[in-house]
Amino acid sequence: MAKQWSLTRIFFDPKITFYIFSLFLVLYLYFLYNNGAFTDKFLNYGPSEDTKFLSMKIDTWNKVYMLWFIGFSTAFFTNYYRSVTYDFVISKIWNPAYKEKITLGKAWTLVLLIFEPIMYYLTRILNLFVNLTMEFQYILPGFIGMLLARIPYAFYKVEEKKSQFN
Repeated sequence: MAKQWSLTRIFFDPKITFYIFSLFLVLYLYFLYNNGAFTDKFLNYGPSEDTKFLSMKIDTWNKVYMLWFIGFSTAFFTNYYRSVTYDFVISKIWNPAYKEKITLGKAWTLVLLIFEPIMYYLTRILNLFVNLTMEFQYILPGFIGMLLARIPYAFYKVEEKKSQFN
């Protein structure tokens, strides 16, 4: 029997969703570019009297390096921690179909469940403040940190399921 193609089936296909989202992102960035969103401040490089992180002026190279480190490290650790713990919580704890023995003790599981949202929230706030500088030089390290945390974990998860692919 041939697959039935309905609008729902098409729009909920991961490949179609990827293409739609990519097109949206390109159009959105083009719109922002045409409306002057990427001005001199966005492309500023180095210290500036106009740049603030929380209430601190980023007016020296040491502060620039510090903010690059904060952007990279908070994004990296937020995504690393979230990927591993979220996968554990969703696939093992909240999943009623999971019947195997959980390798983490009950106390550690409770610690994760209690502190994970707090830790995630705090690091997301730091990431938000880095992004609120509205300068690419501070946003880029966070982007790189996020990629370095998530891509290896994605490869790990795909390798874990390699026998289940076509």
